[in-house]
Formats: sequence, C-alpha cells, structure tokens
Amino acid sequence: MIHGNGLRRLLCCMPIEYDFVRNLRPLCWCLLLTTSVIVATHPACVVCQEVGGTNGGGGNKAIETANRTIVPSDASDIVLNDSIKSIARQVFKKMHDGYSSDEVVLQDELQSRFIRECQKLAADVTALQFNWALLNLRKQGQLKEFETTQRKQVDMESVRFLAEVVARSVQDDSRLSIDRVMCEPTLRKKFNDQAAKIDATTDLYAVRKAAFQLRKTRRLKPELITRIADWGRRVSIFTADELKSDLGQIPVSPGIYIFSDRTGYLYVGESNNLRHRLASHLDDSDRKSLAKYLAENGLENVTVEIHTFEKGSRMDELAVRRAYESELIRSRNPKLNIRP
Repeated sequence: MIHGNGLRRLLCCMPIEYDFVRNLRPLCWCLLLTTSVIVATHPACVVCQEVGGTNGGGGNKAIETANRTIVPSDASDIVLNDSIKSIARQVFKKMHDGYSSDEVVLQDELQSRFIRECQKLAADVTALQFNWALLNLRKQGQLKEFETTQRKQVDMESVRFLAEVVARSVQDDSRLSIDRVMCEPTLRKKFNDQAAKIDATTDLYAVRKAAFQLRKTRRLKPELITRIADWGRRVSIFTADELKSDLGQIPVSPGIYIFSDRTGYLYVGESNNLRHRLASHLDDSDRKSLAKYLAENGLENVTVEIHTFEKGSRMDELAVRRAYESELIRSRNPKLNIRP
C-alpha cells in the first residue's frame, strides 16, 4: 500500500503531458481528499493547488474542505421541535391508510392530505418541516407501531435511468439529498418538471419512487468531485431537440456536458466553448460512437445536462475540466465513452 507523499507522487506529480497521468488525476483528487494520511501537497499538481496549497499544511486544508463540502447539510436550515414531531406523528397515525412514511411523502394524494391535516394544527409550519419531521421519526424508529399493510406497485425498472438522471441533476444543482428534494415542494416540483420535460408520458410517482430506491441502494451517493469543484456550479437539463432548435440556450463558456436517454448515460464531455461543442455533436459529432448512436436512435428521447461555472473559476483550465470529466465518466459509466 502506498501512503502519504508516495501516493501523491504517484498520482499527482508526474507531468500532465502523459495521457495516463491525466486519467489518474481524478483518482488522485478523490483519494487525497478522503484519506487521513495526507501530509503534503505538490506545487506542480493542479489538484494539490486547488485543495491544499503548495506546502506542508495543505493536507489538513484538503481534509477540512472535504468534510465541509462532501456531506450535504440537509437539515441545517430546518427548524424542528417536539411539537412539530408530535403533530407529524399524530397526523400520520390518522391518515396513512397502511402506507409507509416514504409513501406519504412520495404519493401526491397522500402528501397533500398529510400537509393539509398537519397545517390545520400548526398553520405557520412549512410542508418541508412536517415532511422532514416524518422522515426523521421513521429513521429514529418512532413509527414502528404503525404497520405497513399497503404497497403501491409500479414499474420502477423502466424509469430507473430517468430517475437517476433527474435526481443527480437536481441534487447537483441544489447541493441537497434526494430526501430533501422530495420533502421541499419547490424542489419536488423541479424534479417533476425535469422528468416530464424528458418524457411527458412518464409516471412521475414511479420516477420519484425509483429515485428513493436508488438512494436506498446507495446509487445516488454524492460524487466527491462535484462537491469539491463547486465554483458557483449551475446545472441545467435540456432535451437534445430543444437545444438543436435554439443553440442560443447553450452558453459560450467552459463547462461539462452529459448526454443521456432512457437507457442511461451515453456520453460525458468537456469544452471551453459549450455552444460550439454541442452544436457540433448535435449536427454530426466527430465522436464516431456518439454520432452513430444519434443517427440510429434520433434525438427524440435524448437529454443534455450542462454544468457551467462562474467566470474566472478553475474550470477555465483544461486540466481541471478533464479531471471533472474523467471522474464523471468513472462514476456514471456512460456507454459511449472510453473509461479513464
């Protein structure tokens, strides 16, 4: 096993001109931010410069940065007290009709009833607070006496990839977990709107439930690089047809783009000019695998997720964009990229 400076020298400090070094840099980023053996940084490494500075104490800064940014603070702005929890428990007991607490959050009709009845008892408490209280009661084992006897059967497998694409997009943009997204009405609507935009005929309940299932199986675990490489990131999702008909929607700035469809992630790329690059892909891509796929399957069900960043951020640098791109290829496994 390689420790400390040996790991850094192996993964960080070789010249960027070597192709295999470019491929290892994203791994370096993740390893160096999640290990407790960081003891120094190296001035030649773009990753070291970003997270640790150029000398000895940088490792501590890296660990501090990781602890602060990787784990989302979903509840830091939510005020809960015993009264709110008591009302949530009381109302759940009265109206859950044999469904679980998750189902009360996910099903539109049950959710409306739950919030309506809760706010009859405390009108100044928000839907987010009551939903969060309910999920916390479940996690704390305080709903065990209420037996789950009803289950709504839906085909989650057919919408699993759609759920992952939308959930990751909303999570990346909001920096919040899928639990928080479903508990907060504005974020829930954003999730629904994005899913419907991709497939207007889809069962939105099935997509929400599939997203929860992905979370339970740890398929939506936050990607380290999207937490560290924030820099004012904005995530937008479009249909490919929508972009092709109006290229002006695409910024001319540097960034990352992700093609996907109902079968999953297709292609991840980076560019210093997103509009020019995506226009090329949507017309006749120079990436043969993507061009062939789009020619055979069309653009109808294809979506494009765009990650843009503040002007003047480290994303202006090619090496940093490649690190970000390569980590997304590793974690999302698009079928048309060559994995780093």
